[in-house]
Amino acid sequence: YQVPENALVIYLELFGYAVEDELCCQSCSPDQYPRVQFSVDGHSEVNGHTHYRLTCRIDGGQGWLAWESSKRLVHLREELYQPVLSNLPRDHYSAFFDHTPFCRRGAPRGTTQRLHKWLASLGECISAGLVEPVLLV
Repeated sequence: YQVPENALVIYLELFGYAVEDELCCQSCSPDQYPRVQFSVDGHSEVNGHTHYRLTCRIDGGQGWLAWESSKRLVHLREELYQPVLSNLPRDHYSAFFDHTPFCRRGAPRGTTQRLHKWLASLGECISAGLVEPVLLV
């Protein structure tokens, strides 16, 4: 089996994104973007590491899709926070995340709630169409 050259575009279109290519969404009004939601449903200790239980949901395209995942904070920092921080214009980042900063290193008390709030802001930012498609996969 060979993955089609435009596989990422096809994948994103299934969720309702009007995609020109894997780096650019077509301009849409805010109500035309799929609704993305994240939540943190707690955490557990596994082999001395804290794993956060995440629930993710996308509404749009061909209906809705929901899934759960478990991630360590270090992976969320590397795979979500850093790419969003690096690729989102500063004024957009400030508009969505100034009141919901990402978690502090070392996971002090309150990290689960802080992560929940940051991920909720990320969902709003994605739903507003401000995150490039390549960061969504």
